[in-house]
Amino acid sequence: MRWSDRVTSAARPKKFLYVIALAAVAVTVCPTLAMADEVEDLLRKGIDLRREGRDQDALETFRKANQLASTPRTVAQMGLAEQALGRWTDAFEHVEWALLARTDPWIAKNRSVLESSLATIRKHVGEVEILGDPKGAEVRIDGRLQGTLPLARSIHAAAGTVSVEVRAPGYLTVTRSVIVTPAELNRETIFLQQASSTSAGQAEPAREPERSTGSGDGGGPPAEHGSPSWGRRLAWVGVAGAGLFAIGGATALLVRESKARWFSDQTHACDENLPNKGSASCQDAYQTGQTATKLAVGSFIAAGVLGAAATALFLTTPSSSDASHGSTVGLACAPLGGQFGVTCATRF
Repeated sequence: MRWSDRVTSAARPKKFLYVIALAAVAVTVCPTLAMADEVEDLLRKGIDLRREGRDQDALETFRKANQLASTPRTVAQMGLAEQALGRWTDAFEHVEWALLARTDPWIAKNRSVLESSLATIRKHVGEVEILGDPKGAEVRIDGRLQGTLPLARSIHAAAGTVSVEVRAPGYLTVTRSVIVTPAELNRETIFLQQASSTSAGQAEPAREPERSTGSGDGGGPPAEHGSPSWGRRLAWVGVAGAGLFAIGGATALLVRESKARWFSDQTHACDENLPNKGSASCQDAYQTGQTATKLAVGSFIAAGVLGAAATALFLTTPSSSDASHGSTVGLACAPLGGQFGVTCATRF
């Protein structure tokens, strides 16, 4: 065999290996390029949706792109869409994570925009640090599992009131409402109680407090019986008086309005600027109206004073003596028979 034939035959396996390598590269690179194009198309579609104000649809599109290829750019776009939707916790985590990729060209180009968005998001996010026991207890915030005790770090949560739940097998679950302050650390310490010991404590029947009979070595002084609650009786008298004065004031107002209408009737030719108001009847109606006005004002003032005094007595006088003796105090009002007016009386 000639030397050239030997070289040709020896080169054939190498060429075969090169072909296999090139095919392997093609198999690997082509799907990657196709996937990159699909991710790019999804990102463009998501940006267009955001321009149309369809932030929820844009977020779903960015999530699909991130599932195909998670990059700082896809994560950042998710965070910006979440910011627009008010999902502050997710937006904070995604935008902050994207900004850590300092060497990514897209992040470097848009860093100022992302940092401005993160500053806005921080105003709506605080930190919650959960401490407590037992170890291994699950910690959930607004239903989302955040880890187990002891937590390695504080948890970011949206500002406002959040629900913190700590649970562990064999322990009673504790749920607590926590107010999260923006850009501040809020600390909560929760210790779970074992379910067995608490159940035993709950099963123990509640004992009724012993009542003192007033006799025996250990008993206290006997309770006084038969002592009336004069403060509350005076309060009811004040209520009755206030009611009477209020009724009197209302009656005086009715009289005043009646006389004023009569005085203003043109057929009576009354005028308060004329001597004798125009006639003796006019003068009588005028004076009666003035007197009724003064009586109404005085009655309403007296009703207010008595009402305030009665309220003070009710607030400062205990009613236990009345309840223990079964005494009743009441106010009853009824129209006067055959007369204009109302009569009221108290009953002790």
